[in-house]
Amino acid sequence: MNEIRSYTDCDAILKIVNASYPVNGKQMCLHRDMIGHVYFIDSQDRKTVLKLYRSFNTDNALHTTNILQYLRQNDYPAVSIVATNNSEMSIFIDAPEGRSVGILYDYIEGTTPDIKTEIENIGLQLGRLHKLMEEYPHQLINRTKSYYIDDYIAVMNEMGYAPMRTAEL
Repeated sequence: MNEIRSYTDCDAILKIVNASYPVNGKQMCLHRDMIGHVYFIDSQDRKTVLKLYRSFNTDNALHTTNILQYLRQNDYPAVSIVATNNSEMSIFIDAPEGRSVGILYDYIEGTTPDIKTEIENIGLQLGRLHKLMEEYPHQLINRTKSYYIDDYIAVMNEMGYAPMRTAEL
């Protein structure tokens, strides 16, 4: 059984990852803890990113795996998901707040695009994404402003994020 006592227990999570995936992680660190828990895992030959979604986001996480696979199958530059030893796209971990779904992604080295110089390319890429998603063969989950914006700000407030920065958003 995949069970942890805390999202900060990187050793316990790394053991679960190593037992579930063909990565042989040597070192793991918590990178971010907001809407989900994001960890960087270093192996001898690769770097991966584990995202443990909060228990209430399980459906979204599983839906994300289907969308990412669809995008990659259609030659869209989407991050690749590392399959488990059993060829699954995710694992489940029991944590104090409930059952969390974990997805392991390949780490992609890069920099954030400069909006001022890359705005046209970003627009073209976004247009390509929208066009491709019009052909997505499965039902998409429809989310409202409340889900994307208000819930995100609520999490930021819970985490003690700078009130001025939250107000800017």
